[in-house]
Amino acid sequence: MVPAIPHSTLPEVSAADWRVLRALGDGTTVAELADREAFSERDMYRQLQKIWLRLGVINRHAAMVRAVKLGLLD
Repeated sequence: MVPAIPHSTLPEVSAADWRVLRALGDGTTVAELADREAFSERDMYRQLQKIWLRLGVINRHAAMVRAVKLGLLD
């Protein structure tokens, strides 16, 4: 089990961003996310890039690892 990061060091990520991260962790595709969030696929990729930036990571895999470390995903 990965230890959770202290609350004081949590990045500024919105509830909608966490919802997207959880969906990705559950295996939802970007196309499915775009449809669910009412974005085009291109806009969804842009949104994901913004989430990665706020998390301090560069890709989906690193974002999932970071989300686990933050205690947001199992």
